[in-house]
Amino acid sequence: MSTSFPLQRARDWVTGRYENFPSLAQDVLCSAYGLQEIVRRRGRLNDAVRHIASINELHYDSESRNDLVEARLRRVLRLARKLPGYEDVPLEDEGSALEQLSHWPFLTKGQVRSNPGAFLTRHPSSSDIFSLTSGTTGTPLKVWRTRDAFRELFRSSAASRSWFGVQLRFRRASFTGKVVVPTHSDRVWRVNLPGRQLVLSQYHLGPRTVERYVQALTWWKPQVLDGYTS
Repeated sequence: MSTSFPLQRARDWVTGRYENFPSLAQDVLCSAYGLQEIVRRRGRLNDAVRHIASINELHYDSESRNDLVEARLRRVLRLARKLPGYEDVPLEDEGSALEQLSHWPFLTKGQVRSNPGAFLTRHPSSSDIFSLTSGTTGTPLKVWRTRDAFRELFRSSAASRSWFGVQLRFRRASFTGKVVVPTHSDRVWRVNLPGRQLVLSQYHLGPRTVERYVQALTWWKPQVLDGYTS
C-alpha cells in the first residue's frame, strides 16, 4: 500500500522518525493524528450529534431498542451462516433471533486468529477500517469494520458518556497504550489540540516521575480522565 499512496508513504516516513522530532513537533503530529481520528471516528459533527441524539432516544424507549436489536442481530446471523463453523446452523424466520443465538456453537479466538480472512463476508473496501482488539485476554484479533459501523461504535460510546454528564467538548486527559512519548523524553505528556486531549504516557509512570503527571494534570485542568484499563 505504501508504494501506491503518497499520503501513506509520508505517514510511514513520519512514524518511523517520530521519536527523533522535538517534543513541540510531536505535539503538532499528535494533533494532526487527533484531527484525523475525529473525522474517522465521528464523521461530520452535525451527523454525529444527530446520531448520538437518536441513540439517546433508544436508551429511553425499550420497545424500539429491542426491535432494532432483533432486526440487526437477525441480519448478522444471516451473514454469519456464510462463515466457517456456521454454514449448517439453522436460522428460523419465526421466533427471537436472540434466543436462537443462545444455541449457536462457539468459535475460539484461536480459530479466528489462524485465518481471519475466512471470517469476512466480503473483501474489505477502501472505506472499511482495520483495527485490533485490545488484547486484554490474550493476543489481539484483527478486525475489519465498515466506516458506518466504526463510527457508530464511537458515537455510542459518546452517547453512553453523556448519560453521566460527559460531553464531546470536554477537556480530557488520557493514559493511553500508544507510545506517544519517547523513552528518553522528560516531558511525559503530549497534546492533541483538536481532541482537547492531554495524552499521558503510561510507560513513564513511576515513583520518580509521578510529580510530572500531577503538574501536567494541574496545568491542563481536564474535565474527564480516562485510560487504557488493562
